[in-house]
Amino acid sequence: MTEKYCFTVGDDGQKSLDLLDITFNDQSKYFLNKHGLQQGMSVLDIGCGLGAMTQFIAEMVGDTGSVVAIDNSENQIKAAKHRCPEHLQARINWQVADVYDLEKLEKRFDLIYCRFVLHHIHKPRLALSQIAKILKPDGIYIGIEGIVNNVFSIPDNAAWRSNNFPIEVEEGTGRNGNIGKILPTLIRGTTMNCIDAVIYQPMLLSSSIRQLLLVGECFESKQHQIEGGHLTETEWQKKYDDLKACIDDESILIGFYAANFTASRKVK
Repeated sequence: MTEKYCFTVGDDGQKSLDLLDITFNDQSKYFLNKHGLQQGMSVLDIGCGLGAMTQFIAEMVGDTGSVVAIDNSENQIKAAKHRCPEHLQARINWQVADVYDLEKLEKRFDLIYCRFVLHHIHKPRLALSQIAKILKPDGIYIGIEGIVNNVFSIPDNAAWRSNNFPIEVEEGTGRNGNIGKILPTLIRGTTMNCIDAVIYQPMLLSSSIRQLLLVGECFESKQHQIEGGHLTETEWQKKYDDLKACIDDESILIGFYAANFTASRKVK
């Protein structure tokens, strides 16, 4: 049931993941620590990407803990392993695996971390049910999911303004870029209780970070946009030109995608 990721993966997909790491990693680390990440834990990192947060988690659990890091892309896993420092390798078990098939891991976890995965798949409720099944009783699920409608520019610029995508998409019919808004509601349908939820939205201030937005929004998603019939080549070029002009104008404030940071506990 594996579903294709919309962006370039592996070494070639570094830049868009760099932007997510720069804008969300500090808040992700704070939220994990706030909700009990500690030495000795067994942790699952779902959709580990290039492994920046996996490495942080491995540092925190120490030699008495363990991390299973999964991604449905073999290239992504290879790239993440290549970037992992030697002293953390023994703590991390890298696997190509799918969020819909978590029981195949044959392991239960103290904590499950999943960032920006559910908005890429068609059946988030099924994925959440799988997450709940493999959490230990009283275990913690840290879910971080996007709210794409919240983007903005000031002064308002047509190249980067709030979207009008639906807040909820029928299960199995497509991806939901706003799933962060309803994540606590979806969690209520599982054997987990949501205990914390905070919306966080970074601003893109420096020129170097703003240029990463152009890479992720245009270059690394170009194949998906054109081959999927979302844009023609001419439309893509206009999107690129307009967004580049917006990014290069330092008088325009750019609000990046927002995300809902949630923490949930498995019912005993």
